[in-house]
Amino acid sequence: MTTTYTAICERVGKWWEITVPELESGGVTQAKRLDDVEDIVRDLVALMADVPPEDIAVKVIHVYKIHIREEDQSYWASVEELPGCFATGETWDELQASLAEAIGLHLSTRRHRVSARLGEASKPKPSKMESVVAQRVLVS
Repeated sequence: MTTTYTAICERVGKWWEITVPELESGGVTQAKRLDDVEDIVRDLVALMADVPPEDIAVKVIHVYKIHIREEDQSYWASVEELPGCFATGETWDELQASLAEAIGLHLSTRRHRVSARLGEASKPKPSKMESVVAQRVLVS
């Protein structure tokens, strides 16, 4: 029977910090490259939960720092960890869809499906100020 574990990845310096919330004893590890996350998490879960690696599925969620700015009644966003990755939208929903597409195109060599969810709490207040928020982006 296959059990799915979640790998929440956040960039810390030159490494990706990985947290597996389903592991009660605090499953935290790290990876140099995102391509290595699934194998590293599978090994961690197998070791800590005493489960055969072939019975482990991994759902990877990346946490990116997204710089969001409201300008001239539209939104602009860039992804700190993905240089050159940015999106625009006239509405919050358009920005969300555009950002998911931009991240997907940026990661397209890895053939991942991307779903970006920008929470209402992250919406910048109307001003010329830029807001920096950490957002979870599901990449599968």
